[in-house]
Amino acid sequence: MTPLKRWFTTYKVWDEGLLYMGNDKAYKIVGIGSVTLKFKDGTTTLLRNVRHVPSLKINLISLGMLDSIGCEYKGSVRRFEIFKDSKIVLGGTKINGLFHIKEVSMNHVVLIVSNDKLTEGDLWHIRLSRISGKGLKILSEQGIIPKGVAEKLSFCEHCVVGKSTRQSFQKADHNTKDILDYIHSNLWGPSQTPSLNNSMYFLTFTDDCSRKSWVYFLKSKDQTLGKFKE
Repeated sequence: MTPLKRWFTTYKVWDEGLLYMGNDKAYKIVGIGSVTLKFKDGTTTLLRNVRHVPSLKINLISLGMLDSIGCEYKGSVRRFEIFKDSKIVLGGTKINGLFHIKEVSMNHVVLIVSNDKLTEGDLWHIRLSRISGKGLKILSEQGIIPKGVAEKLSFCEHCVVGKSTRQSFQKADHNTKDILDYIHSNLWGPSQTPSLNNSMYFLTFTDDCSRKSWVYFLKSKDQTLGKFKE
C-alpha cells in the first residue's frame, strides 16, 4: 500500500474498500495497480495489486507479498534481512512494532508488516535469546515467567537454521606429487574502490603440491592470461 500515485506503472480506479488501522481509523482505498520495487543491489521486481491509499503517511509492504515474488525473510528482535536468490536485497530495523527498510526506490520510507501472530511462548522464546522449550518450562516451574508458556511455543525456523551445519567439501580426486602439476586460480572483482595503482581485480595462483601462492593486481580481466603465462 502506498499514498503515492506517481509510483504506479499501471493504475485503475478502485472504490470498493477501506483500510482499517490499529487505532480503528478507516482509510479509503481509491485505486489499485502495479509498482516497481528497486532493491539495493540494483535489481527490480514488479509488485501487483498494490493499493493506493492517499491518507497513509508511509508505504507498507507485507511479508506475504515479498514471499510471493520469491523473497526469503530472516529476522531477530530488532533487525531483519530480506533475501532473493541467496543475496541480501533489503534490510532494516524494528521501530515501534514495524520493520523500517533502509534502502528502497525513490528514497521513500517503506515499512514491512506481518500478519503472523506470536504466541506468549514465542515472545518469551525471543526475549530470552531463543531459549529452548525445556528452558522455558524450567523458568515457568520456578515462577520466573507465567505458567503454561512452554506449551505455547511454536516452530522456530531461525533456531533450526542457526543449528544447522554446512555440508563438508568432497575430497579432491587428484594427487599431485611434483611442483606445478596442479594450479588453483581465483579471480576476484571488480572492486567498488580502486587500489592505489587503480587496480580493480586481484588474481591468485596456488600450487597444489607446495601450496605456494602468487597474487597479482589487475586493472582489467583481460590481463589474466598474460599473468598466467608469466
